[in-house]
Amino acid sequence: GINAEYGKKRWFVFSDNKFTYYASNKHNAESLSSIALSNFKEVKIAQVEKDNSRQRFPFELITKHREYLLAAETSEERTLWCSILMIAITQYKGSILDDL
Repeated sequence: GINAEYGKKRWFVFSDNKFTYYASNKHNAESLSSIALSNFKEVKIAQVEKDNSRQRFPFELITKHREYLLAAETSEERTLWCSILMIAITQYKGSILDDL
């Protein structure tokens, strides 16, 4: 899982061009919300706040409408999420240009 803003643990799944998040990792959990890939702008490594030990490996997902501050449980997991999301953004932007 990824820690979302305010320290609430959420589980994220990226598929079908959307980033969906859940309150638990149970198989039958209902999604809380999702973010369409078409709204993604950027993903970047965030700075760790000195007084917030729960955000040991933070990163930001910047969309057209807001910024999401997320934190992975390990450095490797953060790198993987950032890479996957940036590849998806790049491919999506490329496919839009191909359609023009």
